[in-house]
Amino acid sequence: FSALGAGWWLDQETLSSLIPDATEEEVERPNFTFEQVPIGENIVALLDRAATVGLPVQAGVIDPALFTMERMTLSNVTFLQALVELLKRCPDAFAWWDYTTNPPSLNVARRATAEVLSLDLDTDHFVNDISLKRRTVLKAAAATVHFAERLPSGGIMLNEDDSEKTRASLTTAMGGTNKDIVLTARRPGSVGNDITFAIHEDT
Repeated sequence: FSALGAGWWLDQETLSSLIPDATEEEVERPNFTFEQVPIGENIVALLDRAATVGLPVQAGVIDPALFTMERMTLSNVTFLQALVELLKRCPDAFAWWDYTTNPPSLNVARRATAEVLSLDLDTDHFVNDISLKRRTVLKAAAATVHFAERLPSGGIMLNEDDSEKTRASLTTAMGGTNKDIVLTARRPGSVGNDITFAIHEDT
């Protein structure tokens, strides 16, 4: 007996979409374009496509406050890998599956604002001593700039720059136009949070 979750199904199917060929006939291709809209709308589009190809999933409650993302095309990835790429663009978002629905539904929300905790440091409140320690392990050890440059041919060239010059001057590293920049802050050996923005001709 095996129990298979919704995420397992998403990881078994290659993401695809219908794209017109030279004769204007729609042909299924292993790529999908996400539009420049709030991330939640693209998550719904992804899950709708998954349902169209027969995967037992659906969109649940998707927080509308997710960031607006850049236009992005993914190729030769599974539905699950595409979902991870979308969620990475809003680092404080979290997702969970609701298995009380049929098919299971994916819900996405953002972390609530942390509450301020006040402590009365006196003997009347039974606080005699307090010690604060820095958690240096939480500090990002490095920053890597990933950028994709659109070529005149329409292709995309992926680059990575983690040099000392890049860390010292992000502005210099981002020089140029028509480039999508992803800044990844992470500890060595761990998966980081990606912050993506674009440079346009008029900026």
